[in-house]
Amino acid sequence: MAIRTWTGEEDGDWGESDNWAESVVPISGDDVFFTSGSVDVTLNLDQEGVVLTSLNFGPKWTGSIDGLIIGATSLDYSSTSGTADIEGTFTTVNVQATSTDDPALTFTDATITTLNITGGNGTIKVTGGGSTLSGSVNMIGCTSAKLEIAGAVDASADLIMDAGTLLTYEEMNIISIYGGVAEIENETGTLATLNVYGGTCKYAPTGAAIITALTIYGGTFDMTDCTSPSHTITDCTLYAGGTLDERNGLSNAIYTNPIVGGGLVKCDIGREITIT
Repeated sequence: MAIRTWTGEEDGDWGESDNWAESVVPISGDDVFFTSGSVDVTLNLDQEGVVLTSLNFGPKWTGSIDGLIIGATSLDYSSTSGTADIEGTFTTVNVQATSTDDPALTFTDATITTLNITGGNGTIKVTGGGSTLSGSVNMIGCTSAKLEIAGAVDASADLIMDAGTLLTYEEMNIISIYGGVAEIENETGTLATLNVYGGTCKYAPTGAAIITALTIYGGTFDMTDCTSPSHTITDCTLYAGGTLDERNGLSNAIYTNPIVGGGLVKCDIGREITIT
């Protein structure tokens, strides 16, 4: 409906009209911008029921906003200083830059359909038992960024990554790794498809987790830190140029079917593994 630009001239009160350049507090349908200045938003952060068209944090805004409750069709975040903690429902979240903080950007009890991370120097964290990643997560070109998905998050999204670091404590649906480092540490649950084209996948479930289909085209699938008493890989295809390393001393990986292919397998001592 209208553009609203944060100035914070009076104080850190979201609900004070004098803190907005247009002298109007944002309502549903507005486009909200944080473009410059360093004034933190500290008051009236509960804007539940407000659904913005867009919520935008630019690189020249150096303040922080922690505990904002709001909704938006799109959220664009590129602030290189300060931190943000946001709760709400968002169709698309685009992260282009962050500060170096851990975490720099936190989504607490948030519902996100599409999460795109193309830059950043700190940690983007999704946490809270009410959080959901329901569609797709894309980590593209974000060499210095880290995405952490906490336990209890519904992370049933598909992931594509070619850079950065992923740490997830919950199972996802389909994961495709072209580069970067993916650390998967869920306790239980079933990961339908895991494709490793490059980079490193550190697979370290702590309980009886399952991978239905694991395909290693290149890169490394590393289970050396896995402490699970036992976990299952139903189907595994390993191509030349790919490496499967299970050497954690526990011999805890159960392969339901023979490993198919011709890549490099590094086994625990005493293991008997069939490659067809």
